[in-house]
Amino acid sequence: MESKEFTLIQLKKTLRQLGLSQRGNKIELMKRLYEQDPSGQWKDVARAACEEETEQPQLRSRSESHSTSEIANEDERSGERSRHVQRTPLPDAESEREDFRETRMILDMDVEAVRRERDLLRREIELLRLERNHAIRTERSAERHC
Repeated sequence: MESKEFTLIQLKKTLRQLGLSQRGNKIELMKRLYEQDPSGQWKDVARAACEEETEQPQLRSRSESHSTSEIANEDERSGERSRHVQRTPLPDAESEREDFRETRMILDMDVEAVRRERDLLRREIELLRLERNHAIRTERSAERHC
């Protein structure tokens, strides 16, 4: 799998377009896509999402500047000066924030799982040390009695 070829956002957009779950890490998302479409045609959808991402900021900035100048002109014509132009949040911005929150939550859960596993391994190492020390003491004691 070419995990570096696609971003997490591209994979999630592709999964959303295909109506699949967007939960999981990058490898899990790619696995889900390959399970759904073993031929790999989903990659074209993901690449299109990538191209769409690079084109949208240019389109947005043009349309936003045009809208902003129209609003300013209307305000000037009516004699009112607009100091602040409110912009509505972009529809994709909310979904990207949600994707970020979801990814952050998953990463936090992964970190917590790794910490727990580390703590368990430390306890296991300590138990093995105790068992080894006990075996050494028992062996020495048996040698003295012989």
